[in-house]
Amino acid sequence: MLRILATLCAALFGLVFGSFLNVCLSRWPHAARASSPLTPTARTCDCPLQWWENIPVFSWLALRGRCRTCRALIGWRYTVVEASIAILWAICAWRSLPVSPDAKLMAMLAAWLGLPGALLAFFFGVVLGALFAIPILIAGKQKQAGAVKLPLGTFLCIGGIISALWGHPILATHLSWAGF
Repeated sequence: MLRILATLCAALFGLVFGSFLNVCLSRWPHAARASSPLTPTARTCDCPLQWWENIPVFSWLALRGRCRTCRALIGWRYTVVEASIAILWAICAWRSLPVSPDAKLMAMLAAWLGLPGALLAFFFGVVLGALFAIPILIAGKQKQAGAVKLPLGTFLCIGGIISALWGHPILATHLSWAGF
C-alpha cells in the first residue's frame, strides 16, 4: 500500500515538474516576449490563466485542447510531455522504492499523530538514536568496527511516544520561537 502511495505521489510530482518543464521549454527560447516562467499566461494570446487552467493534463482535457479566451489550439505536445514525465517518475518510484518496515512504521506514526507529529517523532527518533549510537561507535572503534547494529524503529517508537504525549506543546513552542 505504501509503495502504491509513493508511486502516486511521484506521478503527481512528475505532472507538476512536466508542466514546469513545458513552461520553460516554450518561453525561454522566446525571451524577447518578456514573459517569465513563473507568470501564468496563455501561450497564444498572453491572457492571464485561471488557477484551474494550470492543472497538468486535466486542464488541457477540460479545455478540449483550446485556449479559453482566444480559442486557439493548444498543442498536444504539452500534455504528452506532462504525462510522459509523470509516467517515468512513477516507474522510477515503483522500481526503486522497496517496501521497508522503518517506512511502514513512519506511515503508521503519520496516521496516528498526523504529519507534524510524525515529523517530530522522526526528529526525536533520529536524535535519540544518534545520542545512543555515538558512544557505542566511539567505543567500538577500539574493539571491532561495525559489529553493533542499532534498530532505528525502536528510537522511532520512543519518538512517537514523546510526540504523542508532549508533541503539541513542543510544536507550539517551536512555532512561537519561529515567529508564527
